[in-house]
Amino acid sequence: MAFGTVKTYNHGESSIILSLGSFIAMFTDGTFEARGNGELFADMQLLQVIEESPNASAQQILGRIVSACFEFSEGKLACDIAIPIIKRS
Repeated sequence: MAFGTVKTYNHGESSIILSLGSFIAMFTDGTFEARGNGELFADMQLLQVIEESPNASAQQILGRIVSACFEFSEGKLACDIAIPIIKRS
């Protein structure tokens, strides 16, 4: 199933097997549009938050990402964010 695509977008399907502790996270553009000191929240900052959470639950990872976005943007997000996370535990 594709999220946020247009009808004319041709996408393929594939499947993966998540090993224990692995997860999939998807992010809307609002996550990366968080602004702080005139800069955008970058994918490297997002990866840092994720890498610092190796044993965290999906809910904890989500909380850390949202907190990092709010901290970076001083509590003023320019756009809404949605971050579905699927983790195999």
